[in-house]
Amino acid sequence: MRGLFDLFLASSIFLFAFPCLTESTPPSAWWTASLPFRPTNLTYKADALWVCGADEMIAKSDDGGKSWQVKHQKPNGELLLKIAFAGEMFGFVSGSHGAFLRTSNGGETWTSNMVGTSTVKNISFADDRHGMRQVGLNVEMTDDGGAHWTSVAGFDTNPSNKDCFEVLSFVRLDSNRATVALHQKEGEDFFFVTRDDGETWKTIHLDNTFAGALFSWNSQYWAFGIEYLERQKSGGYSAPVVLHSPDGLNWSHGTTSPTEFSSCTSQGCILYDGAIANLYGEKPAYLAVPADGTLQPAWAAGKGSVCVAGPKLKCAQAENTATPPSRPYISRPISTVVNESRLFDDCISCTSGSFAVPNTLRFMAVLDVSLDVAKDGTVSHVDVRKAPNPEVENEIQNIIGAWLFEPPREGGVPVERNHKFVFNLGCFAFPGNDQGTCSMLFIPKR
Repeated sequence: MRGLFDLFLASSIFLFAFPCLTESTPPSAWWTASLPFRPTNLTYKADALWVCGADEMIAKSDDGGKSWQVKHQKPNGELLLKIAFAGEMFGFVSGSHGAFLRTSNGGETWTSNMVGTSTVKNISFADDRHGMRQVGLNVEMTDDGGAHWTSVAGFDTNPSNKDCFEVLSFVRLDSNRATVALHQKEGEDFFFVTRDDGETWKTIHLDNTFAGALFSWNSQYWAFGIEYLERQKSGGYSAPVVLHSPDGLNWSHGTTSPTEFSSCTSQGCILYDGAIANLYGEKPAYLAVPADGTLQPAWAAGKGSVCVAGPKLKCAQAENTATPPSRPYISRPISTVVNESRLFDDCISCTSGSFAVPNTLRFMAVLDVSLDVAKDGTVSHVDVRKAPNPEVENEIQNIIGAWLFEPPREGGVPVERNHKFVFNLGCFAFPGNDQGTCSMLFIPKR
C-alpha cells in the first residue's frame, strides 16, 4: 500500500491554495436552465447567448439565460461540440462524425453540410467562406464555406508523429491570414503562420512561452498562456502572459493578468472560481459570479449573466467589478484536472477529477468502473465498485457521468455502448488542512 501511495503522489500534481478574503457581497446563486438536451458549448453573438449539444440541438437566449428557444434539433443526431459566429449573421457549429452546420440569417435556421465522418474537434471561420477545422491530427482549410476542405500544406500530420506534437488551437483571421498553435511533446509551444491563404507557412517560436490558447479580436491574433521568466537563473518562475499580433509573426505583450488563468474564450479567461477577466484591450475588466464550484471551462457572458455548460446548463447574474473578485478560501490539496480521452478511442471529453472529503479520510485503491454510453454520446449510467463510502462513490459517478463520447453507431444506426475500466483513487490531507482531497489517476490503455 505504501508503494502505491508513493506512486500516486509522484504521478499527480498538488498545489496549496491560500485565502484572499474581502468584504464584497457575493453575487446571487446559479439557476438551472430548462433545456431538452445535454449542453456542451456556448457563445455570445448577435445580442444573444447560444448553446449547442446533444441530439444536434442549438438553442438561443435573448434574456441572459432565463429562457431558451430551440432553433435546431435532430433526435439521435450528432453531438455538437463548438458553436461560434463570424459576424452578426454567419454562424457555424461542428461536432461528431463530421457534423458541420451553418446559418446565414443570424441563427434563425441552420443547414447541415457534413464532410467526412471523423469528429471535428475545433473550427474557426473568418467570414462565411474562409475557415479552418481540426479532424484528428489534421488541420484543414476551406475557401468555399465548408463545402470542400484541404489539408494544410507543409503541416506534417502523419499519425506516426502523434507523440511529437499536438494541435492546441488555431484562428482563421481573414481570407489570407491563419495561424495554428502547436505544442511539442516535452517541448514548447510554437505558431505555424500563413499570410497567403495557406500557400506558404512559417514557424514562429517564442522562447520560454507557452501561449497555446489562440483567438481573434479586433482583427488581430490574441494568445493566452504562461511564460517563464529568468529561466536561465535556477529555473526561473512562471507568470501569466497575454500576447497579440497583427500577422502571427511579430508578437507584443498585452495587458497584465493579476493571476494565472484557464479556460479562455473570445470573451476572456477564468481566473479562479467566481472570477472571470476580460484580458483583451489595454487593461483587464472583471466579472464576479457565485463561487460555489459551478463555473465551468465552457462558458459565455451576455445580457448581465454568465452561463456554463456542464451536465446541466446553469446561469447566474454577473457583476462587473473594477478589481478581481475575492478568491475563495480553500484549505485542502488541489489536484490538476487531466483529459483522459486516451482511455477510449471514442471518448471526446473524459476528464479526471478531484473532490473534497473529510480530512480524516485516508484511502488508496484501484476501483472498477462500468459505464453506459447513450445513443446521443452522453453517459446514461455509472457503476463504481470498491469506493470507501457512498459519498465518495456518488462524487465519482458525477465526474464520470459528465463525460462525452462519439454517439455510438453500428451500420449507421444509433446504439448504446458499454465501457469498463479501472483507475487509482487516492484520498488524503496535509497537516493543517481543513479538508482532504480524493483524486482520480487513470491507468493508460496499452
